Amino acid sequence: MRSIKSAFIASLVVTFSAVFIFFLLSLLPLSNNSNEAKEKTQDSQMYRRMNLNFVAIGDSLTQGTGDGTYRGGYIPIVASRLEESGNIEKVYTSNFGKKGDELQDLLEKKQTQEEMQTKITQADIVSVTIGGNDLVAAFRKSNLKGTEAEYAEVIKKFSRNLEQLIVELKVMNEDAQLYVYGLYNPYYFYFSDIQPMQNIVNSWNEETARVIEEHEQVTFVPIDNLINGVELPTDSTEEEFVHPYLYTEDLFHPNEHGYQLMADALYEAIIANNPEFIETE
Repeated sequence: MRSIKSAFIASLVVTFSAVFIFFLLSLLPLSNNSNEAKEKTQDSQMYRRMNLNFVAIGDSLTQGTGDGTYRGGYIPIVASRLEESGNIEKVYTSNFGKKGDELQDLLEKKQTQEEMQTKITQADIVSVTIGGNDLVAAFRKSNLKGTEAEYAEVIKKFSRNLEQLIVELKVMNEDAQLYVYGLYNPYYFYFSDIQPMQNIVNSWNEETARVIEEHEQVTFVPIDNLINGVELPTDSTEEEFVHPYLYTEDLFHPNEHGYQLMADALYEAIIANNPEFIETE
């Protein structure tokens, strides 16, 4: 009787041991999967905790002139979209746009305004709108009668100053990503008979893009094709046409819809350079 009882107990011990070992082994893959999931969660939380400092410098397009919502142009739109992208918790913005500023004004302010200097050194992203007033000044000086060769000299001077601006910004903050907007022709529809004007804008943007391509972490953001991407209705004249993206008070600055286009273009450029900002499953 004892031998049967002992054998039975031994059998139970062996069976229990086998089941227990199998149970432990079955937990190993789950533990690995759990660790992998935990690591992914930690990575996601790391990006989710990421804050960005976004500094905008330049002229009236940075200031937000013409924005009927009075929110400040393209800057708050870009900030909101980045915060909604999934892995950005907060975007802190600083706007140093000033209506009427030319590139030389911006170069001087960057050297003298301490707050601007401090914000640039802390920035993750710096956006620039500049050049429109330089070109308008050249148009006014020539009364729109200058030759393309004469405007080419203005473009050369601008490109030299733009090169200086980029170099100085990179010295101040070599890690910041710099985004430079191109120009758009606000007279594209209203003075369509002056083709040289569009040629000059095209040349200006091409030269700006050339300068930018020579630098790392600097991106050109074209907008002329966006602002003027609409077609003139066949049943209206140029005088009757109301541009959907220009401020009706001056037909020069973007309206809120134009700033939305600018914001979308910049956001897409930022995400193209930083795909990790987007939350992925």
